[in-house]
Amino acid sequence: MFKSKIFNSVMRYMLVAMLALLPNAIWGENYTNNIFLTDVNRVSIDMQSILGGSDKYAKYNYIEFYFLDKSDAIVDLSNIKLGLWNSESNDANPDFNGDGFKKTKNYYLFYKEKNGWGCENLFRFKINTTNVDLSGYKFVVKASNTNNFETDKTTADVTYTYQLYSQSNIDAVTFTKATDPTSVKSAYALKEGNKCIFSGASIYDEIKSILGVSSKEDIKDFYIRWTIKHTDDTKVDNLTVSSGKIQKRKDFDYIYFNNTGSSIQAKDLDVTLELPSSESWDNIKLSFVISKNISELTTQYGIVEKEPTLNALYNITLETKYSMPFNHYVGHANTAFENGMQQTAEWEYYVYVKDANEKVELVLPFDEYENSGKDLEPQGYFRWYDLKTDLASPQIRNLLGFVGFCL
Repeated sequence: MFKSKIFNSVMRYMLVAMLALLPNAIWGENYTNNIFLTDVNRVSIDMQSILGGSDKYAKYNYIEFYFLDKSDAIVDLSNIKLGLWNSESNDANPDFNGDGFKKTKNYYLFYKEKNGWGCENLFRFKINTTNVDLSGYKFVVKASNTNNFETDKTTADVTYTYQLYSQSNIDAVTFTKATDPTSVKSAYALKEGNKCIFSGASIYDEIKSILGVSSKEDIKDFYIRWTIKHTDDTKVDNLTVSSGKIQKRKDFDYIYFNNTGSSIQAKDLDVTLELPSSESWDNIKLSFVISKNISELTTQYGIVEKEPTLNALYNITLETKYSMPFNHYVGHANTAFENGMQQTAEWEYYVYVKDANEKVELVLPFDEYENSGKDLEPQGYFRWYDLKTDLASPQIRNLLGFVGFCL
């Protein structure tokens, strides 16, 4: 009996080792994507760039499509219909469902050799259902150049799995926050009317320092959670967030994370928030936390479930363009001296002009600036994008023969 246990254990080990050595053509490449459902009974999926070849025909000889329900069981297609992107997908299109496509009880199959009219828009799908809630379902697409999927439903060169989820799925995902960090910082954001504009450039270098990123490198793995609430700690309804990368979690939290290893520039941290007309920024408090420990983060449907260990907390002070602080010695970006010298700093904000005759006020970020000047007071100018316009403008004059202009 003892020998049998050892033998079985060795055989299991050998089997695992053999499976690991099987060629990639059998297992194939696997990709997973998350798709949010605005309507739980229908969804559009564009796979044209994935499945369409450069010759306007399919990239693969055989393609298989099917659905898995929440328990990963194969779904009967009686109440699920696959059609072209620009149709209502009621299985009435004879070209789509006849020329190269075959529908079985549980699968749609595509044969390149039977498709005679090309695939310019063939793989832009619209999926309709009859009273089938697709929340939590998976849409699985397998492609192969050798397996026709008639008998072998598994072997493929590549597999794409689309996880379908709705707001109810998101709400059901628990959100576990990390302990607040001990490092607490401050930053500023500009408020203009109902808008709040935060510039990532204002603290990008400081964030790099906190995360241990070299000054010559970009931030890569990164997590940030904004917390936005009223000063009495109640939620803010109907808040508009400019960045589509930011996910709302629960009532107060807005999250963006990057775990792909790609670089994050300062502009990727820019955020514009807009309140409804009934609200005022005077009654809002903002903060955000950051982390580099992205490997600790867990998700469901691409939604954060468990937060990583946090590196710093930033409390945000809202200022107008008149009150926004500007420190001459370190610049608006609050970057310290380098080799004992101040770094060049830029002040950037947007001014909306309705028509060509409207006059607008442009404010330079000078602290107690006086026309007479001070020894340590910075000098500055507004620089337009068109030099010919600069030279032709009666409002701009040359400054003491230097290549610079003053209003």
